[in-house]
Amino acid sequence: MINDGHNVQAPNIPGTQQRQNIGRYRFLRLLGKGGMAEVWLCEDPSLHRQVAMKTLQIYTQGEEELLERFRQEAQAAAALNHPHVVPIHDYGQIALNADEMLLFLVMPYLPGGSLADRIDAYQERKQLMPPREALYYLKQAAQAIDYAHTQGIVHRDIKPANMLLRKDDWLLLSDFGLARILASRKNLTRAGTSLGTPNYIAPEQIQGRAVPASDDYSLGVIAYQLFTGQLPFTSATPAMTTIMHLTEQPPAPRSLNPALPPQLEAILLRQLGKQPEERYSSAKAYIAALEEVVRLLPSEERQTTEAASSSTQHQSSPSQEASAQPAARPTRPLSRRKLIIGTGAAVVGLAAGTGGWLTLNHTIAPPAPQVHHAPTAIPTPDGLALAMHNQHQSPVTSLSWSPTQNIFATVASDQQLLLWDSNTLRSHSSPQPLARTKLKLPGTTSAPLLSWSLDGKYIAVAFSGSQAASLAFYTPDLKPLPGFVTPLTLPTSTVDGLAWLSNTRLLLAANDPDTQKLQFTAWVIDTTNPTQVPGTLTIQNRLAVAPGTSHKPVVLSTANHSQRAPKGETILTFAVTQGMLVGRVQFQGNKPTWFGAPQSTTDKTQWNAGSTLYSFENNQVTPSGSAFIAYNGRITGSYITQQDASTLVLWDWTEKTSPFTQIPTNTVLTGLAYKNQSQSGTFAGGTQDGHILVWNITQGTIPVGDFASDALKHEVLSLAWSSDGNWLVASYNDPNNSILLWKTQGRGF
Repeated sequence: MINDGHNVQAPNIPGTQQRQNIGRYRFLRLLGKGGMAEVWLCEDPSLHRQVAMKTLQIYTQGEEELLERFRQEAQAAAALNHPHVVPIHDYGQIALNADEMLLFLVMPYLPGGSLADRIDAYQERKQLMPPREALYYLKQAAQAIDYAHTQGIVHRDIKPANMLLRKDDWLLLSDFGLARILASRKNLTRAGTSLGTPNYIAPEQIQGRAVPASDDYSLGVIAYQLFTGQLPFTSATPAMTTIMHLTEQPPAPRSLNPALPPQLEAILLRQLGKQPEERYSSAKAYIAALEEVVRLLPSEERQTTEAASSSTQHQSSPSQEASAQPAARPTRPLSRRKLIIGTGAAVVGLAAGTGGWLTLNHTIAPPAPQVHHAPTAIPTPDGLALAMHNQHQSPVTSLSWSPTQNIFATVASDQQLLLWDSNTLRSHSSPQPLARTKLKLPGTTSAPLLSWSLDGKYIAVAFSGSQAASLAFYTPDLKPLPGFVTPLTLPTSTVDGLAWLSNTRLLLAANDPDTQKLQFTAWVIDTTNPTQVPGTLTIQNRLAVAPGTSHKPVVLSTANHSQRAPKGETILTFAVTQGMLVGRVQFQGNKPTWFGAPQSTTDKTQWNAGSTLYSFENNQVTPSGSAFIAYNGRITGSYITQQDASTLVLWDWTEKTSPFTQIPTNTVLTGLAYKNQSQSGTFAGGTQDGHILVWNITQGTIPVGDFASDALKHEVLSLAWSSDGNWLVASYNDPNNSILLWKTQGRGF
């Protein structure tokens, strides 16, 4: 059975026009209808909410198979639990009379329309959907599709009308199992009948063989439609459209939208391969390929279909268009003769007419163009992005999470220290800090740094100063630490790096004031002995901090669970002008000694004194700052920026001194943050235009996530991951001194 919505007549459900109750649900109004099913807006008085109910009328005699299939598919759909899948609240059956029964599915009512409505709205304005908006929707749908496939479920009817939208543009894929339920009716289960919608159906699905790659093909059709403004195959009848999926090649996307780059055209065509094995291995892999190209497009690209219409004048037939395809083509499609011989029953069934065709599309008017006033983060599993504005009087230059709970601290040059609780923030319409205090540090300038101790008992805040830098310690309730009521005055005017070596020892680092010297100094302060003179280290390299920057990049990072360090000791990594330093600090009394690297990859007890430099292959480049150490303390990384693009550089310092991978980003990075969990290979990078890209070392060089905001395109100053890995927070160099918080749990990285 194939759905397209022509020549349908709604079934007569007695009493529904009079808002008859079904169970506890009360009918309010009809939302949409098809040949055998209807969609109703209902009220659930028990839970005081509105829901959408899909109903299917059947005969009680002779359709026992359908009833059993309905139960099976409803249970399978209800078991799906994913942020981009429409959940099934309830399902059931009710006798209408002695001969008829009504089956129903209950799900959330989503008043935001569907992706089909959004496409129609752009077409009415004679515009193409902006590439990044298109990718935003496609990525959400891909996550739902791949999840369903891991659960052994093939959707069989992926199309824009089944991609429902919340008011915040959060996409949810609907109608899992519904196509199989409807196909079970005895009058529709003749040989060769397929499932799906003609405009979006995969070739193998037409032949009665639906596989996971069939859903991926349908997603590829939608992507083609979004990026070109047209479907790849259309004809006067649904039957002919279906045959074109089997026999014809789609028009070259650039013939419809000349603004598309050739790389994007190749990706779109590959996903429309006639054979499943010609397509990308998963929906996620397909989206990753699109992301890599779309990220290179102009940020505010908005094309109109009128601009592309000149090229469509040359399309006289699909066969003419085939001659314009790239030389390298996928496996040949089925010939018409082979199609008729091999799947004759399907063609006969399609040619018989459209009386059995069905649509469940919602009859919702296309939404008006949205106006965005406040930053809205995309995408997160629960659609939630918290934005805190103007709580500081200047941009937040440093933030840090407690290692023991989901509380983070922020500090700015306004000398305010604020605490935030990610759990309580979500319960207030106007997010407010958990606590705040005004620091009283004399002669301080800009770009303060803060760091939370390993046991979560202390917060250290360091300010550079016109004459001398200052250091203050606070407890988690923002009270001065006993013994440090008066901030310490440091023997330097700047602080470039800050990190805890243990629960009680803090290391600060600063470049030599003489910019010609390749040298920096580190001081170690013991919080258990306030009067003790700090231990000092001098290392013959220069920290990668550009003078006069608006913030201090994280040039110093630590790992407390490295297999290459003695138990209980911390591994440090510094971003320096020639590369990366990795080592550890050993103490004799209060005197620290710097050890650069273990003497071998197997013996972790014998380390070399001095420094081992993990240098960039090009000695002429300078890192932009920011460092992390990850993956059980094995991987260290930073980035360099040249010609308005940054490159991530990663080393496995336990094995070799040359980089094991370099990742071009096609954007300017401003900072890095590592998801500090054992065996995690995930890290994030803030960008100059307000994006936060996420990579996973174990999943290749393509970002696995992109957190962004519609209204916030400013430089990311600082970012950090919570200790449980479920939250990511970032600050921005914008007029509102914004702080944005995302929940990352459930995203698969």
